[in-house]
Amino acid sequence: MATACVSIAAPRAWSRAIDRPHCVDPRHAWKQAQKNAGQCDALARIAHVLPAARREALRDSGLRVGPSRAAAKVPPARLQAVREAVGSQQRLKFGYEDAHGQRSERIVWPFALGYFDEVPMLAAWCERREDFRHFRLDRIRRVRVMEDRYLVPRATLLRRWQKAQGIAPDWLDRS
Repeated sequence: MATACVSIAAPRAWSRAIDRPHCVDPRHAWKQAQKNAGQCDALARIAHVLPAARREALRDSGLRVGPSRAAAKVPPARLQAVREAVGSQQRLKFGYEDAHGQRSERIVWPFALGYFDEVPMLAAWCERREDFRHFRLDRIRRVRVMEDRYLVPRATLLRRWQKAQGIAPDWLDRS
């Protein structure tokens, strides 16, 4: 995924960012984003300052952010494996324990990693259920990134999931 050259905390970086032709002056972009009352979340503010092609890449990246009160205890190796699978569009196999203590084995097509409430969540197409499912990373066990990739592009899965969840597909395009 392409990254933005915006730095709010380090003014020295602004001059470097302005010198790059693909970057936006962060001082101007940030003021514009602050003026827009609809730009209340971090991803929307970031998307607002990106060129259209990079905004598309952000939309398709699988990164989503929700409210958080405290961080869950997720081993770094598990989080890394999930991130790797999302980024490389590879199938993921793991053991899962639900809220009632029921254990199952899952093979999924992971397409988004989000942080909701106190825990990172994986959004994926579940082969067992043949439907979209959400998995708390703190309940995943024995995670393994499989060698084969899933056949449907991540961006397509993400848009289908957004439609199924009632999330407007153009939420990052608010200006």
